[in-house]
Amino acid sequence: MLVFVGISSFTGGIMMFSMTENFTRQAIDQSMKKQSIQIDSNKLSNIKSLQIDYNLAVEYVMSDEMHAEQYRYDYADNKKTYPDFEFNGDKLVVKAAGHNENTNLPYFAARYEKIVIYGPKLDMIEESATSSPRQNQYGYESVQVSYNTDQDQAKLTVKLNEDSNFEIVGRQKIDNLNLELGNLSKFRAPNTSANTLKVTGLRSTEVQVWSA
Repeated sequence: MLVFVGISSFTGGIMMFSMTENFTRQAIDQSMKKQSIQIDSNKLSNIKSLQIDYNLAVEYVMSDEMHAEQYRYDYADNKKTYPDFEFNGDKLVVKAAGHNENTNLPYFAARYEKIVIYGPKLDMIEESATSSPRQNQYGYESVQVSYNTDQDQAKLTVKLNEDSNFEIVGRQKIDNLNLELGNLSKFRAPNTSANTLKVTGLRSTEVQVWSA
């Protein structure tokens, strides 16, 4: 059974919007630069959870290779900015370099820029807690996260703040899938099956996952 919760409605102009979006994305991809990021591969190989600062876009790829890279626009000033990686036991915390308590916008202000991390299977992926994010002067940009894996796993917990988006890319089975979702956040895993699915904090949120 495919579970859909809180599916939003679409307007008649969705096809035209999609064509324009695809064309724009192609142009953006051509202006991107891939940059390697230094990370402790030994510590990375032992992590079980990932914590991500708000306003960041992160793609996590399950892999035997332990490394990280980022895709950023080719800015005229050629300024290189890299995220901070902090290891706390078996947890990796990803932060924007030079961020402050109000915003990460000076780091990842533009759409489509992202951090890509290659590492082991994860038991938990969560967004860093924030207090009243919409009250800061710069506004709040939601987290965009994708988890790329084709391997089955026993459990996975995903914790998101409001308006954030999470997607599992690949086809796999998760025995116990636990979702703790903020208001208007979205979780998509159309090719993932879950024996046990638990969703908490649901309010006008979209959830797509196969549930046995």
